[in-house]
Amino acid sequence: MPTDQGSDDGIGNNTLNLSRGSIFETTGLLPTVLDVEIDSNATVNRGNSNTMVLGLNSLGTGQSRVLMEFDLTNIPWPLAMTPTQMMLRLYQPGVSGTSSTTVAAFACGGFTESSVVWATAPSCSTSEITRSTLTLTNPFGWMEWDLTSLAQSNIANGNTTMTFMLAMVGSTGSSHSFYSSEYSNPAYRPHLVLDYVDNVNGITPPAQPTLPSGWRGALFRD
Repeated sequence: MPTDQGSDDGIGNNTLNLSRGSIFETTGLLPTVLDVEIDSNATVNRGNSNTMVLGLNSLGTGQSRVLMEFDLTNIPWPLAMTPTQMMLRLYQPGVSGTSSTTVAAFACGGFTESSVVWATAPSCSTSEITRSTLTLTNPFGWMEWDLTSLAQSNIANGNTTMTFMLAMVGSTGSSHSFYSSEYSNPAYRPHLVLDYVDNVNGITPPAQPTLPSGWRGALFRD
C-alpha cells in the first residue's frame, strides 16, 4: 500500500505532495518524473546525475538550465479535478558564486531524460510562468516556484503532464546545486505540492497572482 500522499480539509480542498515513485515504486513508478541539467558548454547527457546545477554552470563559463516533467496521467483524479495552486519545490544543498540569481520557469515540449543535451533541448514557450530570485543568504534548503498557471492551463485542456524548464534570467548569477530525482533519499527529491478541488459546479478557480512590473521574484525556503 502506498503511504499517504497528502491531505484534505474536509470541505473539498485537497493537497497532494508528489515526487518520483511517491505513490508506487516497486511495481512501476507513479508518478513518473524526469529531470536533467543541460549545460551550454556540455555535449554529454547528465540524466543519471543525482544533482543538477541551475544558473551559471559549474565552471562559471556558461549557463545551466533544468528540464523537468511530472507525468500525473495515471493518478485516479476526480472527473472535475481543478488545480487551485501548484508549487514546485527543489532542495538546494549548496551554491557557488557571489551574485543572486533570478530563475524563471517556462512551459516546454517533451524530452528524453537519458539523451537530451543543450543542443537538443525541446521547444519552450518564451512567456514566463513565474520567476524567483535565489539569494546567497541561506545556501541550504527548499526553494519554490509557483506553477499554478501551468497546472490550470494544462488540466483545462486535458493534459495531466507538466513539462517545463527553469532558466536563469539575464547573465548575472551563481551556480545553484539541487538534488534530482536520482538522489538516494526520496525526502529531498524534487516534488510538486498540488492543491485541487473536485469542481463539479464548474466554478472558475482564482488565477495565479500577476507580479507587479519590475518585481524580481522572491526566495522561498523552510
